[in-house]
Amino acid sequence: MQIELVLLWGLVIALNLSALAHVLVRRTYNRYTNYRAHSGVCADQLARMLLQRKGLYQVTVQPTEKLLDDRYDPHANVLYISNPMAGSVASLAVTAHEVGHALQHAENFWALEVRQVVQPAGYLGASIALIGMFAGWFLTIPALMIGFGITYLLTVGLMFFTLPVELDANRRALEFLNDEHCLTPEELKGAKRVLRAAVFTYVGAALSPTLHGILMLWSRR
Repeated sequence: MQIELVLLWGLVIALNLSALAHVLVRRTYNRYTNYRAHSGVCADQLARMLLQRKGLYQVTVQPTEKLLDDRYDPHANVLYISNPMAGSVASLAVTAHEVGHALQHAENFWALEVRQVVQPAGYLGASIALIGMFAGWFLTIPALMIGFGITYLLTVGLMFFTLPVELDANRRALEFLNDEHCLTPEELKGAKRVLRAAVFTYVGAALSPTLHGILMLWSRR
């Protein structure tokens, strides 16, 4: 019964972390969606201008209908913008962030190169280890469960290689917005809050399964 309770609480806490990160991003994004930048630049214009200034002529800009689905696809060299005509502080911050990823890809940024290798391995390893953990639990083999549990924690830790990539993209985004005079100093503070909240989602995604794994191991003590 103790094991089941610990696992249940671990799952509840993990889900709460993910939900908190999601709510924080939505709340911050929605707040600064209501603040239109004084420059009058929209997200689509900003993306094309920055890509041209940085010499990224191979990257195309396309709209995506899903909210907060802004992303850069390095395989297709496409930058997707969820609201191209928006000129809010939030939209410009997110767009500049994605241009930062495009520039990272063009420059072969070390953290991006590492993430592209280790993150898929982390997800695969975590999935295999999680199956092994539950097999050990079901078969009542503590050594098997603990061994796969340690492997699980190590592989999930690889997900934290997302953070240097996202933090660097945030830094580039703020530099872009400041250098191109797209946002006022006060608006830049808002953009920084939006980007900081977005990073929290990656922290939550990495911590949630890790916390769950720690609690599972602790339950076997």
